[in-house]
Amino acid sequence: MKGKSFALNLLEDEHVAVSQQDSTTMLWHRRLGHFHHDVVLYMKKNEIAERLSDLEKDLPICATCQYGKQTKLPFPKKTSWRVTQKLCLCFSFVPKVKSDKLDKQSKMGIFVGYSDTSKAYRIYLPQINKIVVSRDVKFLETEKWSWDEKMQQYNDENVDELPIRGTRKLSDIYCNVAVLEPTGFEKAIENEKWRATMQDELNMIEKNNTWELVDKPSHK
Repeated sequence: MKGKSFALNLLEDEHVAVSQQDSTTMLWHRRLGHFHHDVVLYMKKNEIAERLSDLEKDLPICATCQYGKQTKLPFPKKTSWRVTQKLCLCFSFVPKVKSDKLDKQSKMGIFVGYSDTSKAYRIYLPQINKIVVSRDVKFLETEKWSWDEKMQQYNDENVDELPIRGTRKLSDIYCNVAVLEPTGFEKAIENEKWRATMQDELNMIEKNNTWELVDKPSHK
């Protein structure tokens, strides 16, 4: 999403330098329009959906879902869980007060440590070169940002757009639809072409004996 619009670009800038490996579970997740994974497993178990492959119980974290669906996480009763991998990728939730309706709901960043003043995480955002503190974070501990690979930018500005069809003046359009037929015999008889057309029609009626002339009824 760029400029609050849905761009037809299959390669996003922040995904270019990230190493990823697609799984069958993630493939079906995308095919089904990022449907809730528990519902998909229920459909597979009860044979509601046909020809579904064997799916993993836990769905790998989907970047698209994080951008569009991530919400605030509940406060945990225990804080024993800690991140085991340094500099792993993560998604940081963006509060509604800091984003509009069409903005991404989270940002991809790199976990760099814990906050000294609150129970939150310190996340480095390479896109804006800034460190933010957030509690609502989802981690991708098996993936790291690849700094060795050169990030190639894919801009929509380089895409050749179709030429815009030209427009015509309304007067040019109306001149083609302003051909009107006469509203009565008085108007038609004034035009030579209409007189010739009417005479041809009368000649064909007489030739084909379409009508038979009779005397006028007495009561008319």
